[in-house]
Amino acid sequence: MSEIDKSMRDLLEIIRFTEDLSAKIADVSEESALYGVLNAEFSKSPYGSSVMLLTDGNSKLRLAMVVVPGTGTRTVERIAGINLREYKVDLTKSELLSRVALNGETAYAPASEVVESMVPQVLASVLSKIPGVGERMTVLTPLRRNGVVIGVFSMGSVELAKEFAPSVMILARHIASAMQRIDDIAERRRLEAELRRHTEHLEELVQERTRKLQDAERLATLGQLAAAVGHDLRSPLQAMMNDLYLEKEKLEKLPAQDRKVAVEQDFLETIKRIEEQVDYMNSIIFELQDLGRPVNPQLAKTDMLALLEETIANTKIPTNVLVNLSVGESPDLPKPMVDAVMMKRVFSNLINNAVQAMPDGGHLSIGVATDENGFSVVFKDDGVGMSKATVERIFQPLFTTKSKGHGLGLTTCKRLVEANGGRIAVESQLGKGTTFTVSMPFSR
Repeated sequence: MSEIDKSMRDLLEIIRFTEDLSAKIADVSEESALYGVLNAEFSKSPYGSSVMLLTDGNSKLRLAMVVVPGTGTRTVERIAGINLREYKVDLTKSELLSRVALNGETAYAPASEVVESMVPQVLASVLSKIPGVGERMTVLTPLRRNGVVIGVFSMGSVELAKEFAPSVMILARHIASAMQRIDDIAERRRLEAELRRHTEHLEELVQERTRKLQDAERLATLGQLAAAVGHDLRSPLQAMMNDLYLEKEKLEKLPAQDRKVAVEQDFLETIKRIEEQVDYMNSIIFELQDLGRPVNPQLAKTDMLALLEETIANTKIPTNVLVNLSVGESPDLPKPMVDAVMMKRVFSNLINNAVQAMPDGGHLSIGVATDENGFSVVFKDDGVGMSKATVERIFQPLFTTKSKGHGLGLTTCKRLVEANGGRIAVESQLGKGTTFTVSMPFSR
């Protein structure tokens, strides 16, 4: 076979190989898949290849993919003592690769010269002794994305002649196009994921706003119902209280012997229990009517520590419950702008709840602290605690776990705290107690 026939055969072979490879990478959508196809196809061919990408401010080239025909990449790594995929070429020390990567030229050079331009001289002399390296020729051409050089593609073999460079350049363009497509797909996936997150967030917001609207409508309906029912019930309840008062007065005026009989028959205790029940019914009416009223706090600088001390002093606490009030490091606590009456009502409700959660006694710790954002009061008890499902519903109107309760106390607390510009949070575990945290900003 003449030299011309052999050159023509080699040219047709490289054209066929680059066309087939271009077709195989046309549909890849992942970077790993692209390098996988390149590795697989070049490993089966007589051609060596590498993809080097600019990095470190375009001062170095990183080996993203390399195939050494015949010898194999791992053999080269073992001989050289380096990891080729992590190796970086310093362009300031490689005139050949600088021409390609920085000037955008296509170069044709012996493989040994390419090796010498990539690694130190001592290592280059070792690599050059690998069988066939000295006989190979290499075409190095830029990888361009949107007209900008992003790296270098090399392809070499014993048969590779300078006139084969156009086929290598075409393959390099297809590889760069595949990289661009992969980046575009990754960016589209990122945007789709971001859009999905936004959509989910919007759905959550809509659900939350819908829930709040439903709660508001429910509260408004309760308020209207309470106003009507309360108006009808307050008169008979007041009449009952008046009658009870008169009956107690009559008992007080009875002769000693008759009073003794009344006491022995538990008449006074019965009247006392009826009074307590009437008070309880009045409190329910008050709570229901309160839900229908707008909350308009009268803000003023308030000594929260003094307010807590007053609330604790005015709350009926069983002897088997120990209450401890502690203050942070700052001796002079700033005074937030709040409605003292509303906050006292919140604190009283939380203390009573904690006491009720410790029927066998326990410890209630009330911690006061400040930071640059505001003021917080933490109510921590070691009572019966609540399940996760209960915690999620604890602020809902009319929800209660108590055998005797109307489920409006914590709903009212939340309304009052938020009306004062703060927030209330709860953490609890069954059998380990509950912690309520009331946080208030210094300024609204």
